[in-house]
Amino acid sequence: MQQRLTAGSFAKLCGTTKATLRWYRKIKLLVPKEIGPNGYAYYGPEQLVQFTLIQALQKVGYSLEQVKEYNNFDNTDDTDFLDQQINQLDQEIKILQERRTFLMQIKSNQNQSLKKWGENPASGSIQISFQKAADYLVIPADLSDSTHYQNQLLKLQTFVQKLGYGDHNTIISYQNEQNISSNNLTKGLMIGVQVNDSDLPRKLDQSGPESNEFETIHRPAGKYFNYLTSFALEDDPNHPSQPAKINPMIQGQMDALKLGTEMDYSTSSGLIETPITVLQQDNGLRYLFLEVSILAE
Repeated sequence: MQQRLTAGSFAKLCGTTKATLRWYRKIKLLVPKEIGPNGYAYYGPEQLVQFTLIQALQKVGYSLEQVKEYNNFDNTDDTDFLDQQINQLDQEIKILQERRTFLMQIKSNQNQSLKKWGENPASGSIQISFQKAADYLVIPADLSDSTHYQNQLLKLQTFVQKLGYGDHNTIISYQNEQNISSNNLTKGLMIGVQVNDSDLPRKLDQSGPESNEFETIHRPAGKYFNYLTSFALEDDPNHPSQPAKINPMIQGQMDALKLGTEMDYSTSSGLIETPITVLQQDNGLRYLFLEVSILAE
């Protein structure tokens, strides 16, 4: 006769309570092997594997409804559900890693930027400052296509790391003079990193076809018009807003260009937008601050 355990004995074996087993039974997550003539529930020792898996999935963040999706406990060869969950977690880890890298880039510049703009920077602030000559490695990244943008961002980060420039570089946005004059800011956007390395041309030549998508941009030393812009990184739960018609990064560039044009500044060296810090504002929301720079000579 197959061994069977009362609900109390099985609960003790699992290190849980009879109330938990009753709930699992009610939602058909873990059903007893047998219901006796007296109405008592009996479990098989082998169901300990089921219970252990339920608890393990809950510990890594799955709801009981999600656990129920894996409803073929007895077939140990059926790994489709677990493979699907692993793949989903891999994607989430990738997204979180990209966010972490982005925040690390901002953190690396934060102290220097706050020294320039003060501890309480205000969106719309302007400065004229001298900047040294700088070179940038950039790649097209159409901001109207989020998938394309993310792929290009990953391609940039991977290539920069392959060239030996590390993985905590600040990602800048770049608009050339042609994009600015044709008002093609969203589709014409380029992203890149500052690379002050005289050996860069040789490294690009040795990289072969992989470097074909990339361009090098040189910005001369001189006085630059700097405009501070910002946008919230999260929605205000008390004041829900409609999705912006224009990407907030592009909106900041447009605002800077409008003001720079009124001051008759040059776009011959293009426009560069650099994330500088994330600060919590009085409304409790976190805002990303970016600096837009245009040649002022």
